[in-house]
Amino acid sequence: MLRLKKKTTKPKPTDLLLHYNYGAAAVKLWGHGVNVLRNRSNPPRPPVPVQPGNAPGGAGEMVDSEGQAQWDEDDVMLFLWGNSKASKDRYRKQKEESTQRMEQWRQGAS
Repeated sequence: MLRLKKKTTKPKPTDLLLHYNYGAAAVKLWGHGVNVLRNRSNPPRPPVPVQPGNAPGGAGEMVDSEGQAQWDEDDVMLFLWGNSKASKDRYRKQKEESTQRMEQWRQGAS
């Protein structure tokens, strides 16, 4: 759990980082239904499962009995954050703006 000193002049993390960290802690401590994500027909997985002890620092990833990497609380938060309506709308808007800029550039170049 992330704890911040109260009486300090150092800058605090962004709200987004704090919300993400809180969400990951909530999934880790109270998360129910994570198996729904783990049992998806085609969840994103690393190309080669990382066995415990092979990762930097020796911690490794959680690996199930078949050698497949399991989703941890950070994976769940990234999936939920990236697939939320707000995230999809933000991505769609960025794509539309990029398309408009390219179209304006194309018209100016001719």
